Amino acid sequence: LKPPQHSSSIVELVAVIYSSKMFACCAAETDKMEEITAEAAEADKADTIAESPMSTPAAATDPPVEEKQEEKHEAKADEKIEPKEEAKIDEKIEEAKEEAKKEEDKKEEEKAAVVEPPEIEVSFPLNGQPVGLTLDLANPGDVGVKILKVKAAGAASEYNKTAATPLKEGQQIMEALGTRGTAQQLLDVIRANKTDKMTFKLR
Repeated sequence: LKPPQHSSSIVELVAVIYSSKMFACCAAETDKMEEITAEAAEADKADTIAESPMSTPAAATDPPVEEKQEEKHEAKADEKIEPKEEAKIDEKIEEAKEEAKKEEDKKEEEKAAVVEPPEIEVSFPLNGQPVGLTLDLANPGDVGVKILKVKAAGAASEYNKTAATPLKEGQQIMEALGTRGTAQQLLDVIRANKTDKMTFKLR
Protein backbone atom coordinates (compact mmCIF):
# COMPACT_ATOMS: atom_id res chain seq x y z
CA LEU A 1 0.00 0.00 0.00
CA LYS A 2 1.28 3.52 -0.83
CA PRO A 3 0.85 6.32 1.72
CA PRO A 4 -1.34 9.12 0.64
CA GLN A 5 0.49 11.96 -1.16
CA HIS A 6 -0.91 14.77 0.99
CA SER A 7 0.72 13.56 4.24
CA SER A 8 3.89 15.72 3.74
CA SER A 9 1.79 18.78 3.21
CA ILE A 10 0.04 18.21 6.50
CA VAL A 11 3.37 17.97 8.33
CA GLU A 12 4.56 21.22 6.78
CA LEU A 13 1.31 22.95 7.75
CA VAL A 14 1.64 21.78 11.34
CA ALA A 15 5.21 23.09 11.44
CA VAL A 16 4.15 26.50 10.12
CA ILE A 17 1.32 26.76 12.67
CA TYR A 18 3.70 25.84 15.51
CA SER A 19 6.28 28.42 14.38
CA SER A 20 3.58 31.09 14.17
CA LYS A 21 2.45 30.37 17.73
CA MET A 22 6.01 30.52 19.02
CA PHE A 23 6.62 33.88 17.27
CA ALA A 24 3.42 35.31 18.65
CA CYS A 25 4.29 34.14 22.13
CA CYS A 26 7.79 35.70 21.92
CA ALA A 27 6.37 38.95 20.58
CA ALA A 28 3.89 39.12 23.47
CA GLU A 29 6.66 38.50 25.96
CA THR A 30 8.79 41.25 24.37
CA ASP A 31 5.89 43.75 24.48
CA LYS A 32 5.22 42.90 28.12
CA MET A 33 8.90 43.44 29.06
CA GLU A 34 8.93 46.80 27.27
CA GLU A 35 5.83 47.89 29.20
CA ILE A 36 7.37 46.87 32.52
CA THR A 37 10.62 48.72 31.64
CA ALA A 38 8.67 51.88 30.69
CA GLU A 39 6.65 51.78 33.93
CA ALA A 40 9.83 51.39 35.98
CA ALA A 41 11.43 54.38 34.20
CA GLU A 42 8.35 56.52 34.87
CA ALA A 43 8.39 55.52 38.54
CA ASP A 44 12.11 56.42 38.85
CA LYS A 45 11.46 59.79 37.20
CA ALA A 46 8.59 60.55 39.57
CA ASP A 47 10.76 59.66 42.59
CA THR A 48 13.57 61.91 41.33
CA ILE A 49 11.19 64.87 40.89
CA ALA A 50 9.70 64.29 44.35
CA GLU A 51 13.15 64.24 45.96
CA SER A 52 14.36 67.36 44.09
CA PRO A 53 14.54 70.59 46.27
CA MET A 54 12.91 72.51 43.41
CA SER A 55 9.70 70.56 43.94
CA THR A 56 9.12 72.24 47.35
CA PRO A 57 10.16 75.91 47.06
CA ALA A 58 7.72 76.97 49.77
CA ALA A 59 9.52 74.83 52.35
CA ALA A 60 12.85 76.54 51.54
CA THR A 61 11.50 80.09 51.69
CA ASP A 62 8.87 79.96 54.40
CA PRO A 63 10.24 79.37 57.93
CA PRO A 64 8.44 76.87 60.11
CA VAL A 65 5.64 78.14 62.28
CA GLU A 66 7.59 77.21 65.42
CA GLU A 67 10.57 79.37 64.37
CA LYS A 68 8.29 82.35 63.75
CA GLN A 69 6.76 81.95 67.19
CA GLU A 70 10.23 81.76 68.77
CA GLU A 71 11.26 84.97 66.96
CA LYS A 72 8.15 86.72 68.29
CA HIS A 73 8.93 85.57 71.81
CA GLU A 74 12.54 86.80 71.47
CA ALA A 75 11.37 90.19 70.17
CA LYS A 76 9.00 90.55 73.12
CA ALA A 77 11.79 89.57 75.50
CA ASP A 78 14.05 92.21 73.97
CA GLU A 79 11.36 94.83 74.37
CA LYS A 80 11.04 93.92 78.04
CA ILE A 81 14.81 93.94 78.65
CA GLU A 82 15.54 97.34 77.09
CA PRO A 83 13.84 99.47 79.78
CA LYS A 84 15.59 97.46 82.49
CA GLU A 85 18.96 98.05 80.83
CA GLU A 86 18.26 101.78 80.59
CA ALA A 87 17.33 101.86 84.26
CA LYS A 88 20.57 100.10 85.18
CA ILE A 89 22.60 102.58 83.11
CA ASP A 90 20.84 105.50 84.82
CA GLU A 91 21.57 103.97 88.21
CA LYS A 92 25.26 103.58 87.35
CA ILE A 93 25.44 107.21 86.17
CA GLU A 94 23.83 108.40 89.40
CA GLU A 95 26.23 106.27 91.44
CA ALA A 96 29.21 107.70 89.54
CA LYS A 97 27.95 111.24 90.18
CA GLU A 98 27.53 110.52 93.86
CA GLU A 99 31.03 109.05 94.08
CA ALA A 100 32.48 112.11 92.32
CA LYS A 101 30.62 114.41 94.69
CA LYS A 102 31.88 112.47 97.70
CA GLU A 103 35.45 112.77 96.40
CA GLU A 104 35.06 116.53 95.96
CA ASP A 105 33.57 116.91 99.43
CA LYS A 106 36.41 114.85 100.86
CA LYS A 107 39.00 117.06 99.17
CA GLU A 108 37.28 120.17 100.48
CA GLU A 109 37.25 118.72 103.97
CA GLU A 110 40.95 117.89 103.71
CA LYS A 111 41.70 121.44 102.57
CA ALA A 112 39.67 122.86 105.43
CA ALA A 113 41.43 120.54 107.87
CA VAL A 114 44.83 121.94 106.86
CA VAL A 115 45.29 124.88 109.17
CA GLU A 116 47.24 127.61 107.46
CA PRO A 117 49.71 129.31 109.78
CA PRO A 118 48.66 132.82 110.70
CA GLU A 119 50.27 135.66 108.85
CA ILE A 120 52.57 137.92 110.84
CA GLU A 121 52.73 141.61 109.98
CA VAL A 122 56.04 143.43 110.37
CA SER A 123 56.85 147.00 109.67
CA PHE A 124 60.21 148.79 109.94
CA PRO A 125 61.82 152.04 108.78
CA LEU A 126 64.34 152.09 105.96
CA ASN A 127 66.25 155.14 107.09
CA GLY A 128 67.54 155.62 103.55
CA GLN A 129 68.92 152.06 103.40
CA PRO A 130 67.99 149.22 101.02
CA VAL A 131 65.71 146.54 102.41
CA GLY A 132 68.62 144.09 102.57
CA LEU A 133 66.80 140.82 101.65
CA THR A 134 67.63 138.12 99.07
CA LEU A 135 64.36 136.77 97.62
CA ASP A 136 63.66 133.48 95.78
CA LEU A 137 62.56 134.16 92.21
CA ALA A 138 63.05 130.61 90.90
CA ASN A 139 59.30 130.41 90.38
CA PRO A 140 58.16 133.97 89.72
CA GLY A 141 54.58 132.84 89.06
CA ASP A 142 54.11 131.33 92.53
CA VAL A 143 51.98 133.18 95.07
CA GLY A 144 54.21 134.93 97.60
CA VAL A 145 57.99 135.08 97.64
CA LYS A 146 60.40 133.28 99.95
CA ILE A 147 63.20 135.01 101.90
CA LEU A 148 66.46 133.24 101.04
CA LYS A 149 68.78 135.44 103.09
CA VAL A 150 68.78 138.44 105.45
CA LYS A 151 71.80 140.49 104.47
CA ALA A 152 74.15 141.80 107.13
CA ALA A 153 73.79 145.34 105.83
CA GLY A 154 70.34 146.79 105.30
CA ALA A 155 67.15 147.94 106.97
CA ALA A 156 66.00 144.37 107.64
CA SER A 157 69.15 143.51 109.59
CA GLU A 158 68.79 146.71 111.66
CA TYR A 159 65.17 145.81 112.36
CA ASN A 160 66.09 142.30 113.54
CA LYS A 161 68.37 143.69 116.25
CA THR A 162 65.41 144.86 118.34
CA ALA A 163 62.38 143.13 116.74
CA ALA A 164 60.12 140.78 118.70
CA THR A 165 59.35 138.96 115.41
CA PRO A 166 62.53 139.18 113.33
CA LEU A 167 62.75 138.42 109.63
CA LYS A 168 64.10 134.90 108.99
CA GLU A 169 65.33 132.84 106.10
CA GLY A 170 62.59 130.56 104.77
CA GLN A 171 59.73 132.89 105.65
CA GLN A 172 57.20 133.60 102.90
CA ILE A 173 56.28 137.20 102.13
CA MET A 174 52.60 137.06 101.20
CA GLU A 175 52.01 140.80 101.05
CA ALA A 176 54.23 143.85 100.59
CA LEU A 177 53.00 147.41 101.20
CA GLY A 178 49.38 146.24 101.06
CA THR A 179 49.79 144.35 97.75
CA ARG A 180 49.37 140.58 97.38
CA GLY A 181 50.48 138.61 94.35
CA THR A 182 53.18 136.48 92.76
CA ALA A 183 56.86 136.57 93.59
CA GLN A 184 57.59 138.82 90.62
CA GLN A 185 54.74 141.21 91.47
CA LEU A 186 55.88 141.54 95.09
CA LEU A 187 59.46 142.21 94.01
CA ASP A 188 58.25 144.95 91.66
CA VAL A 189 56.26 146.56 94.50
CA ILE A 190 59.28 146.49 96.86
CA ARG A 191 61.55 148.05 94.23
CA ALA A 192 59.01 150.72 93.35
CA ASN A 193 58.58 151.84 96.99
CA LYS A 194 59.10 155.61 97.35
CA THR A 195 58.46 155.78 101.07
CA ASP A 196 60.93 155.42 103.97
CA LYS A 197 59.01 152.48 105.41
CA MET A 198 58.49 148.79 104.55
CA THR A 199 55.58 146.63 105.61
CA PHE A 200 55.34 142.86 105.08
CA LYS A 201 52.87 140.14 105.92
CA LEU A 202 54.82 136.93 106.50
CA ARG A 203 53.92 133.29 106.79
